[in-house]
Amino acid sequence: MPKCLLSIQLHLKMIELPVNKLLNIHSHREASTSEFTIMNHCYGEDFRSDIGSVGFHPLQFQQTPKPSLQLSAFDDPRVLMIGECGIDYRYEVDVKTQTLIFEEQLDIAKQLRKPVVIHQVKAYADLLRLRKQRPSSLKMVIHGFRGKKILADQLIQAGFYLSFGAHLLETDQLQQTFGELPIDRLFLETDESEAPLVKIYQTAADLSGKSLDELRLQLWQNFKDLYP
Repeated sequence: MPKCLLSIQLHLKMIELPVNKLLNIHSHREASTSEFTIMNHCYGEDFRSDIGSVGFHPLQFQQTPKPSLQLSAFDDPRVLMIGECGIDYRYEVDVKTQTLIFEEQLDIAKQLRKPVVIHQVKAYADLLRLRKQRPSSLKMVIHGFRGKKILADQLIQAGFYLSFGAHLLETDQLQQTFGELPIDRLFLETDESEAPLVKIYQTAADLSGKSLDELRLQLWQNFKDLYP
């Protein structure tokens, strides 16, 4: 196999992953030619990229109070991940309703054998409870992590992966946390930030004591591990 490529079994077909590019696990912007980006799509909107994720975000309850999720929206070969989806205590929609729709998407992800990218605000206790109720084969990535080391350790021990974004460039506490975590449970992303992905990668590489190329290849291995 060429050094620059990895193959994973996905949707019963082989796809080639361009490991010579930087993996952006979650983004709302178009990818540059140097990136392989999992572009976020809200459930119900047009799919506007070659590959990406699809999920019903808690914010969508404002427009669709009682969503009826169709499996066909997720069972698309271009959809590599389910999400972003999750629980957000800032919104007016009650947490019970949010949780039911989140759990429905977790069940879809389990059925389709696709990993989940999670949005959460003040819902870590809920996530830990739901994680215990699902098989370890269902992989979950909490995007935009900004918490402390003790929380990161708890989440990783429970089976979550953590993704760090542009806040890693500017927060000392978050940088210290990142540098002390097992690199095989981490990802990097741009989310809605305009910060260059390569800058986030270089900061992360410095913090982890790895070269940029070593980090890039490790995060591709992590991505491969999302697909049992």
